[in-house]
Amino acid sequence: MTAAFAELTAPGIGDVVARWARLGARAVVVVPAVVFAGRTCRAIAAQAEAAGRAARVPVAVARPLDPHPALLWTLVRRHLEALLDGGRDGPDPEALAWVDRALFWRLQGPHVHDGGPLAALEARMAAMLPPRYREPGVRVSSAPMGAVDLARDAEGRVAWDRMWQGFCELALAGGPPHRGTLLEPVTREEALADPVRYAAAVRELGRGIRMVTGLDVVEGPPGWIGVACESEAMAIWLMRAILVENVMARREGSTLYLPAGPGFTLGGEIKNVVTAVAKTHHYWTQHAASAAAGAEPG
Repeated sequence: MTAAFAELTAPGIGDVVARWARLGARAVVVVPAVVFAGRTCRAIAAQAEAAGRAARVPVAVARPLDPHPALLWTLVRRHLEALLDGGRDGPDPEALAWVDRALFWRLQGPHVHDGGPLAALEARMAAMLPPRYREPGVRVSSAPMGAVDLARDAEGRVAWDRMWQGFCELALAGGPPHRGTLLEPVTREEALADPVRYAAAVRELGRGIRMVTGLDVVEGPPGWIGVACESEAMAIWLMRAILVENVMARREGSTLYLPAGPGFTLGGEIKNVVTAVAKTHHYWTQHAASAAAGAEPG
């Protein structure tokens, strides 16, 4: 996911669509961050259509936000943030956590019985959580899982499979290990410009991913490393969950693709990618096990 702008500032919609086309995207979806349909939405659609033609990639444009049932509760949260604002540092995190829990269970209550679209969404979200998180009042840790130090084996290599404990407590609820900007793959030109360092980064990424998931790693296009998932459903689920971790992911069939680059470091980008995969794969195994036992899949 990358931000683009219709006017006044860069990058423009055409720039972002062209970049994703160079990175190998087969299609691009533009989601306007505007509330109502109007001039701005029409301008975004026109720019997206022109960018798709220029880059020779299909581009779809989503609807504005106003029909979405969660918009009202987004506005409610912003209202409460202002009331809870403790000064220049912003609202108190503990107070906002209480607000989020209150709004979540408020949405669960009156809407669960009327079969509305928001009720279905919230019910699916709740079903995806491990059992201990489905009860109101359960406190979930917000500590980022990527904050742990690198552990080493007897040969001095990173022991990716021995770095973390308590996956159930920190999976997805633990916050993204990669802070700030989205962790993206490098371009084809950047990957091929330094083949030795690029190959070393890909080897370590592959070693870490195998150790924490047991899945096979396959060669991807320059800038990407592939992970052979057990099914297309697994690849889709992991892709969405890893994007939440602020790490770019895409897929083709049952193969999941993750970022790679010659400048990726052990304690930086490589660790962030392996951490995101470790967390989400563990979460998927719980999800898949629940579905196999007859539970409604999330």
